[in-house]
Amino acid sequence: MDGTGGAAVGPSKEWLAMKMARGVLAAMAWSGALAAACGPELPIGVQARFGVLPQSLESCPAAPVDKPDYVNEVDLFRLKLTGDGLKQPLLRDFAASDARSDNAIQLDGVPAGDPRHLLVSGLVGESKSALTLWRGAHLGFKVEAGKTVDVPVLMTKLSTMTCTRTPLFSPRMFGSATPLADGRVLVAGGFHQSSVNPTTFIRDYVATDTAEIYDPFTGTFSETGRMTWTRGLHQATRLGDGRVLIVGGAEKLQFDPAYASVPRPFPLQPQQLVPWVEVFDPATGTFTRLTLDPALQTMLAFHTATTLADGSVLIAGGGPDVTAATNETILCRGSGAEVVCTAGPRMARHRLGHTATLLDDDRVFMWGGVTDSSVAGICTDAGVTVCPEWYRPEQNVFVAVDPNNVVAGAGDSNNVFFASATKVTTDIGAFVMIAGGLRRDHAQEQPPDNPLVFTGPIRDVRLYSPVENKLGATQGNYDLRAGRLFPNAISLAWLGRAYIAGGYNNMGEMLPARDMEVFDFRESGIQPDLTAEGQPVLLRQARGGAAAVHVGGSAVVVFGGEDGQTGGSRTVLNTAEIYTDKMEPQL
Repeated sequence: MDGTGGAAVGPSKEWLAMKMARGVLAAMAWSGALAAACGPELPIGVQARFGVLPQSLESCPAAPVDKPDYVNEVDLFRLKLTGDGLKQPLLRDFAASDARSDNAIQLDGVPAGDPRHLLVSGLVGESKSALTLWRGAHLGFKVEAGKTVDVPVLMTKLSTMTCTRTPLFSPRMFGSATPLADGRVLVAGGFHQSSVNPTTFIRDYVATDTAEIYDPFTGTFSETGRMTWTRGLHQATRLGDGRVLIVGGAEKLQFDPAYASVPRPFPLQPQQLVPWVEVFDPATGTFTRLTLDPALQTMLAFHTATTLADGSVLIAGGGPDVTAATNETILCRGSGAEVVCTAGPRMARHRLGHTATLLDDDRVFMWGGVTDSSVAGICTDAGVTVCPEWYRPEQNVFVAVDPNNVVAGAGDSNNVFFASATKVTTDIGAFVMIAGGLRRDHAQEQPPDNPLVFTGPIRDVRLYSPVENKLGATQGNYDLRAGRLFPNAISLAWLGRAYIAGGYNNMGEMLPARDMEVFDFRESGIQPDLTAEGQPVLLRQARGGAAAVHVGGSAVVVFGGEDGQTGGSRTVLNTAEIYTDKMEPQL
């Protein structure tokens, strides 16, 4: 045995596009041979247990599926442990046959410490030539000297969509998904029922007040307390003290196809907006409504909420509908047992359906969703509004980004609504990636009857560099496979990579999309690698209005949304699926 406590075989980073399945694994703790250098000389046991779902499902199951058999296509497991006090990763391989008798693996010889990160890969082939097909991770757990710690790890298949082991307790569309401090995810609210008028094809949605917790290490959901009000289209964001702030949204939502053909502003109309702000406490599993200054505008839809570096939350823009956006902001922060919300500075522009992204230097980059127009000066470019801006928390002000820094290929990307954005970290700095959305058509606007007219959805994927203060992209394949609004865009745990999935393919019918792709900065844009047998790998179910978060390792979970076909009704989904990136996460 060498200094790593096992075979020092490097982790595989092969690129594969496969089908589906599911897995659960439980395991680990260490000490022993490495203890003299890294920790106390006390034995710590490590146990791994496996369970997978069948791979033949056409879509995610709407009821729990229990199939504890070990996945037969894996030949060996590779375990990798990293953490504070470890000079190099600890690696060990186990033959799959070691786990087949009782679906368990026993380990010894790893130092105690906190935090510890475990990465488990399921490989096909022999040792150094093996390719990774499956992966799971559990980040940030503690190993105590002399004790066996149980560390669950959900195994999922790479570069495809794997369903969670159980469905959501409630269907949800335009709900929220918020990572908690312990790695679990709060899934709350959203619209859970829909009905359609057979004559007008108007669809009506009703919100729920239910909430549940997703455990990414077991792939299962558990119920928690109910919100103080029913709502969807809200924002739920974690405060610095670990509690979750929930603001805005509506009790009902209506889709009117006539809006898209008149033309009128937007076919989705939030109704009965919720004025209450509430806080979820993960320690008690309860929601508490806040008492706020009546002057604060909290009846919002299509707004943003961003956790700042100091743990406070910036709520910006939005409005009761697309014709009444605001430039007002609210700042909320935890103060002991209380949460205090006060009026923030005004943005330079009225925004709705915009994006807000926290940068590495603590600024917030506001992009798109500008509803006021024909403003002279810095925010006008050839008659098309181009006015991103920063929020500077240390000065508590908004500052416009000079549009002279817009580079070739950027077009009028800031003049976009209902896009998605995420920060992408690269070896030359962080960028903001903005994907999809609807473009504003100034030529067709006739105020006051048609103050906003949209075209699209668009395929654009654009970049903003905070370091160079540049907007746009000059080269590469910066287009989605298909135009989409409300796509989910989530950064992955590898330099320069992000995942984009779901949304709606058109505005006239708001048709849910199954499309998904990966953006790779190093490869100059969208990668065509999500294919199997020459065909694109898609979501297992179309998901419009879904919520998505990045969980341990390199996995993204997409919750709920709605499915449906052209000219038909919609089904609000209670299923969730997981994408696991082919690249090993940088732990």
